[in-house]
Amino acid sequence: MQQEKARAEAATETKSRFLATMSHEIRTPINGVLGMAEVLNETSLTPEQKSCTGTILASSQALLRIVNDILDFSKLEAGKQQMLAQPFNLRDVIYDVATLMSPSATAKGLEICIDIPENTPAVFIGDSGRVRQILMNLVGNAVKFTLEGFISITLNYDANHAIPLCIDVRDTGVGIPEDSIGQIFHAFEQVESTTARRFEGTGLGLAISSRLAQAMGGRIDLSSEAGKGSCFTVCLTLPVAAPVPPIASPLAGKLVAVAADLAFARDARLRQLALWGAGTIALQSIDGLLAKVAAMSAEQRQPDLVLVETSLPLEQARSLCQNLQSLPGCRDLPIVFCTGGQMLAEYEALKECKTLRVLMKPARNKLLLQTLQEVLNARAIPAAGAVLPGAGKTAGQFSHLRLLAAEDNRTNQLVLQKMLAPTGIQITICSNGQEAVDAFAAQPFDLVLMDMSMPVMDGLEATRRLRAWEQENGRAPCPVLALTANVLSTDEAACRAAGMVEFLCKPMRKQLLLEQIAKWTATPTAADATPQARQA
Repeated sequence: MQQEKARAEAATETKSRFLATMSHEIRTPINGVLGMAEVLNETSLTPEQKSCTGTILASSQALLRIVNDILDFSKLEAGKQQMLAQPFNLRDVIYDVATLMSPSATAKGLEICIDIPENTPAVFIGDSGRVRQILMNLVGNAVKFTLEGFISITLNYDANHAIPLCIDVRDTGVGIPEDSIGQIFHAFEQVESTTARRFEGTGLGLAISSRLAQAMGGRIDLSSEAGKGSCFTVCLTLPVAAPVPPIASPLAGKLVAVAADLAFARDARLRQLALWGAGTIALQSIDGLLAKVAAMSAEQRQPDLVLVETSLPLEQARSLCQNLQSLPGCRDLPIVFCTGGQMLAEYEALKECKTLRVLMKPARNKLLLQTLQEVLNARAIPAAGAVLPGAGKTAGQFSHLRLLAAEDNRTNQLVLQKMLAPTGIQITICSNGQEAVDAFAAQPFDLVLMDMSMPVMDGLEATRRLRAWEQENGRAPCPVLALTANVLSTDEAACRAAGMVEFLCKPMRKQLLLEQIAKWTATPTAADATPQARQA
C-alpha cells in the first residue's frame, strides 16, 4: 500500500515537473510572437495588414490561455495550488474584471453591468488573484456564450449566513440544458462536445474555477435554462478585513433623474443613489427623460442632477444635453453620462459644457460619487474620461530611465527593445546573469528585468550577487523584477527570496510592462542617488 502511494506521488511529481517545463518552453516562443505582433500593430499598416496582426494577437492570446488552463488544472490535481490570505478590495477586483472584459463584450454589442451595494464590505482576507481568475473565467464564458443582451455581476453579503459572500454572474446567453448542468464543472466538458460545436475552448475554465472556489472553502452554484441564460453564483467564506466606513454623502436630499438603456443598470443605480441619501426619478427609457424633465420644468421644479447610462451616438447625446439645458430653469443642469469605452473619445466633444461629465461604464461607485459631487458644485473642469493605467508617464518622462535586462533568448531581447524603443528608456541587455552582475557594478541603473533560466549564471544567483554588491558598497536597493516563463508559485517564492521585488510572467504585454516600470521608478532610486559612486 505504501509503495503504491509512493509510486502515485512520484508519478504526480513527474507530471508536474513535465508540465512546468513544457509551460516554460511554450511561453518563450509565445512571448516572441505576441510581443512582436503587438509592436507591429502599433506601426503604420494597411487595413488588411492590421487585420492580420489582430489575428496573430488573438491567436497567441488564445494559445496562452490554453497553456495557463492546463498548468492550473495540473497544479490543482496535484494539490499544489497554494492560496494566499491577504487583505484585498473585492470591489476593485470585480471592476477590474469588468473593465478587462468590456472590449470583448462591446465588440459583440453586449454590456457588462455591476451591482455592488455601498453598504456591503469592501475588504476581505483571501487570495485576490484566484478570486479574479474565477470571475475572469465566469465573465469570459458569459461573453462567449451570449449573443445579445447583457452580463451582470452582483455582489451580495449576509453576515448571518453560513457562507456570507456571494457573487452572481448572470447572462442572457444560450443557457444550459438541465441534463447537462451536472457535468458542466467536469474537466474538458462543454455542453456542445462534438467537433461541430459553435464555441471554442478546452472546457477547463469552469472545472478550474470550481476547484479554486472549493480550495477557498466555497463553491460555485449554477442555475440555467436553455435559450434564456445562466447564473453562476460564487459562494465564498472569506472573512471581512475591515468594516464598511460611514459615508458623508453630498447627495443627501438631492433629486436625481436616472435613465439607462438597460433596466438592470438603471435599477442598480437607483439602489445606490438611495443608499447615498438621494431622491430618485426612474425613467423607463432615454426618450422619456427629456419629456419628464420638460414636464417638471413647466411646473417650475427641476431635478438637481441627471444621470444617463447609454451608448447613444454622439449627435444624439449632444442633442439630449442641449435640449435638457435649454428648458426653463435648466441652463446649468448637471448631467453625467456613463457610456461604453468605445464612445469615450467621441463624447469628449461634449466637454464644452461646464456642468457635464462623462464616465466609462461600468463606473466605480467611488468615482461616480466624486463625479456627481463635481457637477453639483458646477466646477469648470474638463470632462472625466477613462484614464488608462500607466498613462501618467509619457515617452518623454521615461527617457531619463536606465534599465538593465538580463535575457538569454535573442527573440525576447528584440521584443523588449522594440517595446521600449518609443519610450526613450536607455536599455542595456545582457545574455546571462554574470554579464548582468558585471554591468550592474559598472554603471547605475533605475530598474533591472531579470530572467530566471540563463546560461553561465541564472537569475536567482545574479540577483543575490546584485544585493550583496549593494550591501558591500552601501547602495540603496535597485528594483529587480523577475520577467520569466517560469510560472509556478515555487518559482515566485524563489525569486522573492533572492531579492526580487516583483514577479512578471512571459509573455509580457507592453501596457503591463510600462505600468510596472512606472510603478517601480516613481521615486528616486539608487541610480539617481549615487551615480558617481556607482560608476566608480
